[in-house]
Amino acid sequence: MSANPLPQADARLDALREEQRRRFQKGERGVLAELLGRHPEFAADAPRAAALVFQEIVLREQAGEAPDIEEYQKRFPGLVEHLGCLIRDDLG
Repeated sequence: MSANPLPQADARLDALREEQRRRFQKGERGVLAELLGRHPEFAADAPRAAALVFQEIVLREQAGEAPDIEEYQKRFPGLVEHLGCLIRDDLG
């Protein structure tokens, strides 16, 4: 086991976010659920899972959609606090 797994985990998160972005831009939907299902270690890590959820929200907004934040809060109740922090930080 690595002495400092956090940088590696962040690199893996960055790779997943890039895959998510690339696939979303190709028109794929349901990527978030697939990524979290394929990587349960990220699904169990609230800050990193929230980062993937938040990125989907941002990608949808950039595509002209109006994602419903409450829908995400219902789908991911364990991420409400982390997701709220990301949204507040984004708003500024």
